[in-house]
Amino acid sequence: MAKSMTKEKRKERMAVCVVSRDPAAAARARAAARAYGFGYDAVHPDIVISYGGDGTLLHSERRYPGVPKLQLRNSATCKKCHDHPLERALGLVRQGRYRVESLSKLEARVRLKNGAKRAGPPGNPTLIALNDIILRNKNLARAIRFSLSVDGKELAPLLIGDGLVVATPFGSAAYYHSITGRSFGKGLGIAFNNLTEAKRPFALPENMTVIVRLLRGPAELAADNERLPATLAEGDIVVVRKAKGDARRILLTD
Repeated sequence: MAKSMTKEKRKERMAVCVVSRDPAAAARARAAARAYGFGYDAVHPDIVISYGGDGTLLHSERRYPGVPKLQLRNSATCKKCHDHPLERALGLVRQGRYRVESLSKLEARVRLKNGAKRAGPPGNPTLIALNDIILRNKNLARAIRFSLSVDGKELAPLLIGDGLVVATPFGSAAYYHSITGRSFGKGLGIAFNNLTEAKRPFALPENMTVIVRLLRGPAELAADNERLPATLAEGDIVVVRKAKGDARRILLTD
């Protein structure tokens, strides 16, 4: 009977875990969470405390996809962090003074030319991004060549430059913004990186599929701050679309 009651209490107790690159900050956050009555579960948390900067949130989402993230500042580079002190933020969550925002993510699937197997990932690796999918030249002294299609319709048979970025609305304040000087609120955004012929960025409905064929490489592919472990070569294809699952971010209602 006592064992059953213990399990029931655990169910009622909200469990958190902390993701941080700073071990001392992580220990401080764990102690504060326990002091505010939270349980701690690094395997199946109810909430993830992303305690750091913008990169920490991206890492947190890769480790715990779909689990609500409380993004707290422990870095100078965190544009979207809550500026509440750690204890204040935990208190607001404990009181239920928050809402959860859903954020779309992107999926990038690579099709190697003729099913070829090169050193690196399996034949059809998939990357998931909260911010953006980035294709760019591996050799900084040499442009790549690629084509661009959307939903089977070819928009550009030949583009020459450093690459392109496909961004989510959340990620449009990151690399997409550094290229274009703007952001957007819905859909997918495509921006071009240093093309030989200027091409304006544009937005697409979120249900569309973007296909990039590499005509001359080598090139690298990244999802947020995670790189594909293989170099892309001529004939490889990258297919980008909205991912099935959303990220979830906690917004405090002070």
